[in-house]
Amino acid sequence: MDYSSTKIGTFIDLRRNWAFKQIFGTPGNEDILLALIQAVLPDKGITSVSLAPTERMSINENARSAVFDVSCNTSSGDFVSVEMQFQEQDDFNDRMVFYSSFPIFNSLTKGGTSYSFKAPIYIIGVLNFIISSVASNDRMLNCYRLRNIQDTNTELTRSLSYVTVELPKFTKSLDELETVADKIFYSLTHISALEERPASFSEKVLVKLFELCRFANMTTEQQYLYIRTLMAEVDARSQRRTAINKTKAEIARSLREKDIPVPTIAEACGLTEEQVLAL
Repeated sequence: MDYSSTKIGTFIDLRRNWAFKQIFGTPGNEDILLALIQAVLPDKGITSVSLAPTERMSINENARSAVFDVSCNTSSGDFVSVEMQFQEQDDFNDRMVFYSSFPIFNSLTKGGTSYSFKAPIYIIGVLNFIISSVASNDRMLNCYRLRNIQDTNTELTRSLSYVTVELPKFTKSLDELETVADKIFYSLTHISALEERPASFSEKVLVKLFELCRFANMTTEQQYLYIRTLMAEVDARSQRRTAINKTKAEIARSLREKDIPVPTIAEACGLTEEQVLAL
């Protein structure tokens, strides 16, 4: 297996699932999680967060359960779940809806007569890609709620919100950063490529963030788990490439049986003429 493209830098990559959960979901790091939540939900006036259980059990034995990356309750009385997704998924919007079903179900008390949620629910997706299945825009932060499709200004409920953070849309350079929120998003996107913490990142929460992300400061077990995560992703990419190449070969072989010209097959399947002839 070729692991040459995987580099361990000075700081771990916060876009990786294990790293994200380690930094934002570990008890004692609530101040860092608070900075992220404030950056994503700046108008909520949230002043503190407390970690909540991340595993949500399924309703029956045949249904899927869910494990959130990070969940918390806020000082504003909200329930917030945050999911970091590094690899692109064309159904991530549906996955967010699936995740929201668990806090909704758990918020209803047995014997209660009301179907009102105990608290507003926010499902946040921090993404290393741009969602292709919804209408595109230039905003990094987008909030979706249930609305009347004939009148988009009429909301069915304000108790449930889906928020996407599409990191590729964050294009500010280091010199353009103005707020702690800017620095949080910059860190999420670029920390693994940095050699040192930028001098302007002097806020206490950012100093702590960079020290926790410094690979050399991690325990041997943490270093092992992080490296294993990177290796698993490399293996998955290799498996996908193998599957794709096998499919290309099968299609090319089928086209050869139909006497399609070799140059045409090569161009259509993304193969060389030599590869086609060797089938």
